[in-house]
Amino acid sequence: MSSQYQEHKFAKLFEYFDTDQDGVINQSDLDALAQSWCVEFSVPPRTPEWQQITDRVNELWHKLVEYADGDDQVTRDEWVAAALNPQFVHDVAIPFGMAAFDVGDRDHDGKMSAEEAVAGQIAGGHSVEESQRSFAAIDTDGDGFITRDEYRRSLEEFYTSEDPEAAGNALVGRF
Repeated sequence: MSSQYQEHKFAKLFEYFDTDQDGVINQSDLDALAQSWCVEFSVPPRTPEWQQITDRVNELWHKLVEYADGDDQVTRDEWVAAALNPQFVHDVAIPFGMAAFDVGDRDHDGKMSAEEAVAGQIAGGHSVEESQRSFAAIDTDGDGFITRDEYRRSLEEFYTSEDPEAAGNALVGRF
């Protein structure tokens, strides 16, 4: 059973993925989001990094359609239902989030600086203020970097926690 709070935060994430703001998520929304990250981080087309994020976007899309009604667009309610499904979170949402982390980790050292993390969130449509607040919440040890482990924990927390104070909720900004 989901809480109203979980449904609310997943609806906020829906807005993030619905890049053209037409009320549904389709393949072009996810492609646009991935390409905005690739442009922000100067990831050239057809490189291994570009292929990784493109593959994850395609995987997210195909799995998302499986969790929806199969009509090549995903409504807010369909998205929320998928986000509440632990199998979807484990098999699709977390790997997609980690692929985004890898794109943002420009020097491939397993961590993102504040500059890298904030740039990635801004490319996805967050404000500078939201992005900085998100970084501070996810950098749980306060060392000025978000490690792969910290990011994975924040993703897991975002999808599974009903606690409004959970640090992982900062991934989608204020709501």
